[in-house]
Amino acid sequence: MAGMLVLLSPSKTQDTEIFTPTELFTEPLFEEERWHLVRKIRECPDEEVKGMMKVSDNLFALHQLRSERWSKRHAQKDSKQAIHTFAGSVYSAFQDQTFTKKEYAYMQRTLRILSGLYGVIRPLDLIQPYRLEMGTRFSFTLKGTEYKNLYEYWSEPVTQYFCGHKERTIINLASVEYSKVIKRTACNIRFVEVEFLQKKGKELKQVTIYSKKERGTLALWIVRNAPKTPSDLQSYTENDYVYSKKLSKDNKLVFIRKHPS
Repeated sequence: MAGMLVLLSPSKTQDTEIFTPTELFTEPLFEEERWHLVRKIRECPDEEVKGMMKVSDNLFALHQLRSERWSKRHAQKDSKQAIHTFAGSVYSAFQDQTFTKKEYAYMQRTLRILSGLYGVIRPLDLIQPYRLEMGTRFSFTLKGTEYKNLYEYWSEPVTQYFCGHKERTIINLASVEYSKVIKRTACNIRFVEVEFLQKKGKELKQVTIYSKKERGTLALWIVRNAPKTPSDLQSYTENDYVYSKKLSKDNKLVFIRKHPS
């Protein structure tokens, strides 16, 4: 029986320290596609890149420093495994954690991170620090084809990657900004959405800061517990969240926080 894939968004915050708790690593996917994109970014005038990224002078200077170091093939001296590089709210659950070889192997089979620069990243893929969101309005022409944005550039290869994967169920913990790069009608893949709700007075609401952290906590829980089907996730009870049978549907799992802070 085919298993599941768990989809995450990347984070803007990244840990650039080279130290990593594991020597296991893999080369990133889509090497040629990424390198074409890198070259196109380098061809753009500085002001154009700064404008499309919507960043401050300091962040743009950091981007420039990083982009000068981007290389086609990654080495451990200037790159790091993705799961130990991303450090935003979603990935706080993975920080200061140690994993067995079996857990790393399961993580590598199961977790996938969507990326504006790399397309699809596996946890142990070596990546170099970058700042390029999927929603960045970057238009360019490559080999006679015009791309209005990164969605147009990545949609075909990313969609084909998932269509060709043996796992036919995706637990979507990625944001809409990233997950919409996949053409869901292109092949027979089941997407299961996950929603985390908080009680606000008499209403149930989704609070972004809590939802982001909980996506990462659920991803870590999946790595630790190796569930086989979406229904196995109903036993998730971290941080006072409980599964809501009433609000959940076939392709949507809803969790409600019992005692919101």
